[in-house]
Amino acid sequence: MQFHDAIGIDPDSKGCVACLVRRNGSPFQIKNFPLSSNGREALVEFITSVPDVLVGIEGRRGQSSPVELFLEEKGIAYHTIPALNVSSYRSAMVGQQKSNRDDARAVAEFLLDIEAKGRLGEYARHDKPDEDMRVLARERLRLGQEMTEYENRLWKLVKESAHDLYLALTGSGDEETSKTSMASRRLLHLFIAMPDITRWSSLDDEELLTLSGGKKITGWDNFIKTIRTPLGRDFPLGLGQQIVIRNTAQSLLQMLDQKSQLDAALEDTVNARPIAKDIREHYAGIGSFTAALLVEEIITVDRFANDDRLASYAGLTKRSYSTGSNLNQRKATSCNKRLKTAFITFAKGYLRCNKGSHLAHYHQHLLKRGMSRMEALKRIARALARDLYRYMRVALAEEESGKSVA
Repeated sequence: MQFHDAIGIDPDSKGCVACLVRRNGSPFQIKNFPLSSNGREALVEFITSVPDVLVGIEGRRGQSSPVELFLEEKGIAYHTIPALNVSSYRSAMVGQQKSNRDDARAVAEFLLDIEAKGRLGEYARHDKPDEDMRVLARERLRLGQEMTEYENRLWKLVKESAHDLYLALTGSGDEETSKTSMASRRLLHLFIAMPDITRWSSLDDEELLTLSGGKKITGWDNFIKTIRTPLGRDFPLGLGQQIVIRNTAQSLLQMLDQKSQLDAALEDTVNARPIAKDIREHYAGIGSFTAALLVEEIITVDRFANDDRLASYAGLTKRSYSTGSNLNQRKATSCNKRLKTAFITFAKGYLRCNKGSHLAHYHQHLLKRGMSRMEALKRIARALARDLYRYMRVALAEEESGKSVA
């Protein structure tokens, strides 16, 4: 087996530090390069001056994106080393003090170490993600989380201002009503047009129709009944409360429009990406957004030796922790949180649309045993990660066999 020298690169927002470590033990070389055009060219000259050198970059994407893109344009192969690995290796083998120089050296020495152990393939650059679909999926995830925050804020404002109306909206008031979504467009229009919610019960049918958007869509009777809940108070809301309610509702309504645009774009993008489209159509209960997020966070199933590695990467497994005679398992402290969210959403949709499946029965069994709903949902997500891993493996093998035949 032929061994190589290594160059480790630690990038920041404006430049990078590159460290050449030779396997023969000669002194290492460290150079700084700005990320300007001339600086990137100088970095390439430094790399190409060492024949067959291994190149490693701390992290993936983020601040390392300009360096990665430039190396790809120049056809230079490189490896990506997670920052957590670099930090642990630097502390143990290079020095406790963190600096760009020490991190770059740690990356280079880490490459030499894993090459000697035959593990270079684990850190090789894998297939590039579909950047367009990744941007859409991540923005849709961010927007959904922000919408939840604003919805919770509105719920809190209504609860503090008019508790009887809050109970009616949740479906638990004196009158029998169905729960109303705080992201309902007609409710948001009403918040904006009349933020003093204490006056809603006095509105007639025509006023309610006009102020809530002018459409009698499904659930109108329930909406009327909920809005006219007697509040048992005669004094209006203060100006400050009204301003906050109106502004929150306006922001949430704007987010709903953005969400519709993103969902439409994701639908078109997923339809043009075979693996994402196949996953969406294969599993009942999974939409374009979740399929896109799963595919773009996994990138390629070849990154993972088995389904346990994939589940661990998504934070769906516990990690062994033992000291002396004590054997314990702890929750994973580091994982891909976007992928974890995607699998949890996947599990929710799957259970909703596959009520007679063995996973639905397993979920009910876990709940009856006293397990929390979130922990039971993680168990289902773990099972789906195992199944998705197998499905993507088969799809990848079929794709590769098709390419070889062509």
